[in-house]
Amino acid sequence: GGEPTTHPKAMAKLIRHYQHDNRIRFLVYSNGYKIKHIKDLLVEFKDVRLPNGSEKLFYQISYDGYEAHKINRVSESGGSTVEEVRESIRWAVSEKIPFSIKSTINRDTFHLLADCYQDIQDLLGGESKTYFPTIAYLTNIKVTDEDRKRYYKALEGSLIEIAKKEIEFYKKNKRFFFS
Repeated sequence: GGEPTTHPKAMAKLIRHYQHDNRIRFLVYSNGYKIKHIKDLLVEFKDVRLPNGSEKLFYQISYDGYEAHKINRVSESGGSTVEEVRESIRWAVSEKIPFSIKSTINRDTFHLLADCYQDIQDLLGGESKTYFPTIAYLTNIKVTDEDRKRYYKALEGSLIEIAKKEIEFYKKNKRFFFS
């Protein structure tokens, strides 16, 4: 549980202990911030496959898209983590590490969704990946009807803009990027 990169020795010990057990697959969910101490492990296992073809070790990086990430994900000191996480993604692409990007969008960043879509598409540089944002659901939060309408309008506008971009993406690549 928690951020696995804060315990790289424990993570490495578990992976190496079970590396030949085909019943076990490792999914490393990370914020992608300060990952230098797990890079060797990710490289070591990047080509290891299970009998069904799945990767033995799969890496998921939390990245919301440039503008939303700057707002929602900050370091302990309150600074932005966006550049470090973008560098982790670029590194994973260049090393051909099996990975995906996990994006979270909240009501305050609905208006940024189309920009985030484009940022992640550009950052992946043609990799056969998809953009699959999820909405951060907040409960017990009082929202006025006026605010709710504003959030819906922002989300609707972003989705319409993404739909237009998806049509062009599909025409060019014969697959979808948004999922």
